[in-house]
Amino acid sequence: PADPLRECPTDPAGDDAWSAELDRLAAEVDRNPAAVTASVDELNDIILLSLSAGTDTVRHEVLHRLFTLHRLQQEAEQDPVAVTRNRATFLDTVNALVPGDMSATTPLEDRILLNGYRSTAEDATPQQRLNAAQQLTHLHAGRGDRRGMAEALLRAGEELQKLSRMAEMYDTYQRALNLSQDVGATDIRIWATIRLAFAQYIAGDKMTATQMLLDQDAELPVEHLDGEKDKTAMAEAKVALANLFSEAGDRDGKSFFLTQAVDLFEEVGQADSAARYRAQL
Repeated sequence: PADPLRECPTDPAGDDAWSAELDRLAAEVDRNPAAVTASVDELNDIILLSLSAGTDTVRHEVLHRLFTLHRLQQEAEQDPVAVTRNRATFLDTVNALVPGDMSATTPLEDRILLNGYRSTAEDATPQQRLNAAQQLTHLHAGRGDRRGMAEALLRAGEELQKLSRMAEMYDTYQRALNLSQDVGATDIRIWATIRLAFAQYIAGDKMTATQMLLDQDAELPVEHLDGEKDKTAMAEAKVALANLFSEAGDRDGKSFFLTQAVDLFEEVGQADSAARYRAQL
């Protein structure tokens, strides 16, 4: 074909040309993101128009092409609002093409991306998000990514809480905590501890909840935290401690931990959070 990209967007005859064009765009994305964004939008429309014209089944190669275009789009896009919008549009598109799980023969990174998006989709039910998070855990396990597993378990725990499946929620957060400690993922460790402490709190055991957070606070001094994720998570842990002390009527304890939380939020550039909690001092 004279123009295989447009004449064969979903047919095997265009595969080589499409692969070459995607490789070219990947090489250009850092040098000329605006041009790449425009090209990606055009190529994406070409594929979707072809599919809407009556293609019965979507070949794995074509699905992977859509995933590749989306990754290029997200990498090239400079506007955070557009990044969020593109993600939602892409998820709607793939959900329409693949209502269930993708085939096991689909590239693992595509299945991980899709289930990651599905696990946080605002218009999905808690059960749908839970299914995606659990699938995501298995996918990360399949490639030996224990940090990815821990993150997916945190997501699954959130949805189990919404479904009031508290025993499963606790076990899921405990798994996330154990994995995060094994791989040295401090931010996930902190979040898992916050969630486990909350589980104890809602079960009526405020003393255990407080002690869990205090033990973690002693084991992870602020000066040893490294990076925005760790410090943000610890700021939230200190807010949780401040709330527990406040509920117990200990104003000094509340002030002590809330002041530290404000300092951490300021350090990582979260001025709104810092101002909100400073107002409570």
